[in-house]
Amino acid sequence: MEIIQMFINPANVRYLEEFQEYFESSEDIPAIMREVRVSDKLDEKLYALHYFLDVVFDNLDAVKKLDAVIKIVNPDLWNEAHLRNISSDSLSLKLFLEKFFPEGDEELILLDRCAAALDAEFFVNSLNKLDNGYPELISIKVPTFGEEIDERYWAARILRTLPLLNRNTDDWFYDFVKACSRDPYNRAVLFYLLPNYEEVLENRLIEKRRRRTGKSVKDDEFVGAVPEITEMRKPSDYAHFRTSVCDDVQESETLKLRPYQEELAEAALRGKNTIACAPTGSGKTEVAIHVATSHLDERAENHQPARNGHEFLINQSVRPAVAGFPSML
Repeated sequence: MEIIQMFINPANVRYLEEFQEYFESSEDIPAIMREVRVSDKLDEKLYALHYFLDVVFDNLDAVKKLDAVIKIVNPDLWNEAHLRNISSDSLSLKLFLEKFFPEGDEELILLDRCAAALDAEFFVNSLNKLDNGYPELISIKVPTFGEEIDERYWAARILRTLPLLNRNTDDWFYDFVKACSRDPYNRAVLFYLLPNYEEVLENRLIEKRRRRTGKSVKDDEFVGAVPEITEMRKPSDYAHFRTSVCDDVQESETLKLRPYQEELAEAALRGKNTIACAPTGSGKTEVAIHVATSHLDERAENHQPARNGHEFLINQSVRPAVAGFPSML
């Protein structure tokens, strides 16, 4: 986005001439420059410059020349792109380079793929629900060009901000992974970045629990002796418990959908009327509960009234629904 804005500036159009050798036709660059200078329609300017960048980014020498032009015309952008504004001792920078610039990835293939796959809106919504706060990422202004949201630039801004995070641990990276894992679109990012993300996140959760309890239970250790049952239970021993259909409902845990269930819920979470079609036993009730609770939570955060109908619940669905809506009975 910044590159396009840079060349839309009439004072910088002349730099386009330096790229003539990378275009098959000698008429291409003059036509692009004429469109940018003369056209009074933003769409036509954008079309011409997008064509220019498509050709440039397909040639490594042209990219190097573009980098040199950016250094002259917009040194702030050049410094940001080359991470010159960050201390080399930054833990976030070191982790960012380790994860997004793996050894042998000299052409930035991994970072480019992550930028292309990241759905910024879904990512920000998921990140905002995590325990750790990331105001640097949440507060990024949604970029627009004309009347359209620039999705690619929004994703790029998020990735550029990661090495700037002032964090002393690697939690930010795994929170990034966790946020990406929450919806089908951003799991495409993890396909490139961390294919075994489920195993990694699970192992980190186990390690955190171990540190919190201060001990580790090995596989061959017994947690405790199993009491031997020698007599039948007497009903009178349990008279003090309330007799109710809901007495065995414990504090509800966070509902975690499987990937195919998240795909069923995706359109509904976007606010569209949806029919969830899936085989019996596939967890459509959990999908409905997830959509309903997400709707209520979102409206509550915005201090807006909300309601959900319970008509979809039948006998076999009552118990899982109670876990999601403990106040409905």
